[in-house]
Amino acid sequence: MQLQERFSHLQAARKEGRLGDHAVRAKTLGKVVGIPVCEGAVNTKCPWNAAELFHLELVEGETIREWLFFDKPRRAYDSGNRKQRSLPDYSGRGWHESRKQLMKEQAGQKRSYYMDPQPPGLFEWHLFEYQINESDVCALYRLELKLTNGKKSPKGRVAKDPLVDLQKKMEKMGQLTPEGASDKPSPPTKGRTKATKERTKSTN
Repeated sequence: MQLQERFSHLQAARKEGRLGDHAVRAKTLGKVVGIPVCEGAVNTKCPWNAAELFHLELVEGETIREWLFFDKPRRAYDSGNRKQRSLPDYSGRGWHESRKQLMKEQAGQKRSYYMDPQPPGLFEWHLFEYQINESDVCALYRLELKLTNGKKSPKGRVAKDPLVDLQKKMEKMGQLTPEGASDKPSPPTKGRTKATKERTKSTN
């Protein structure tokens, strides 16, 4: 009964966006919160290569899979360097911080990361870290594997259309208007006018 109540409480907090800060606070106080500890899952292992910790096969109709676990705080950006070191055994891929928020109620921080570059195919990885400022014991992590339907760019950013970009550059140079080329004849230049007058005089 206690486990059921605890699970319901966590589900309610998750829906309200409060799961991370409440769970990590409870864990630092030594309480049981029903979330496993996966030591090294974030700092020393790649989740896509740790089959003993993460089952990566999505079932039919599933578009997103999430894992909740505790691990040691990463402290990835204390040095002020936004670019994280490459993760082991994955050809230079790494987690990059995309957003940082304050957890006011629990005096902590929530950090969002994305894998850069994202792996080829229809999936992308995201990581969310919940940490209490005053504690180095643990942080809560939410790892997310998401189906993207092929609408992603290598770094999770919207790719620019090269044709549109070229058109904008030409517009700035005065060589092209958004409506296309005008039907009106362009006014003659000074050089062309002078040459025309000389030809007229010679024919007369």
